[in-house]
Amino acid sequence: MDGFNHQDWKPVVLSKTKTTAEKKKTEGTTVKKASPNNQKNADKDVLRKLEEDEEYRPKVVTREIAQQIVQARLSKSWNQEQLAHTSQIPIATIKSYENPTNMTSLNQQIINKISKVTGVIIKTSTRK
Repeated sequence: MDGFNHQDWKPVVLSKTKTTAEKKKTEGTTVKKASPNNQKNADKDVLRKLEEDEEYRPKVVTREIAQQIVQARLSKSWNQEQLAHTSQIPIATIKSYENPTNMTSLNQQIINKISKVTGVIIKTSTRK
């Protein structure tokens, strides 16, 4: 192994040196890296703004809208499967619209399809 003594095995570190102009630009500024905590804080700020906004109401299927859909379906003497087939909407969607939970979001296109095939106008606005 004496044949390798002539080789230089010292590590070489390559780095880019900053010019004085680059040093002045970055001097005194801090860069926040994207981290899960920063994202959580941003999400909390958005939620807080949404909670403070009294006019914001997410569009969800209400009990009144569900009753209108059922009445429109029954006016044609259809069951849920027939309405789903005729309107080309998945039966699971029909069921979730007729029996909504707190989080069943309202899709106006689906309401429009149901209105079109049943011939009944379904009112989704809740104006006071």
